[in-house]
Amino acid sequence: MELATAIENIVKKFRKDDYFDSHSVINELLKKDYHQVYLESFPKNCTVAQYHGQIALKINESGLAEKVKINEKNVFVKTYTIYGDFGENQLWIRI
Repeated sequence: MELATAIENIVKKFRKDDYFDSHSVINELLKKDYHQVYLESFPKNCTVAQYHGQIALKINESGLAEKVKINEKNVFVKTYTIYGDFGENQLWIRI
């Protein structure tokens, strides 16, 4: 399975108008159904932050969600990273 397909499958689990953040998708990628895709798609010479940025781009490219904006500015929320720290993350709405 391709990473983009795994991401699309995860985003499709949200209902129309549900809000979610990129970490929600990443956390699902780390579970047993998709963890192998997550690991195999990790680019060489890439940091975790860069890889997770690529995942956010794939969420956007899926056409299944839009970035939440207020006054033309992207909305970010603080959620837990895979390391258990708070990190700023793009907020999405399922379309």
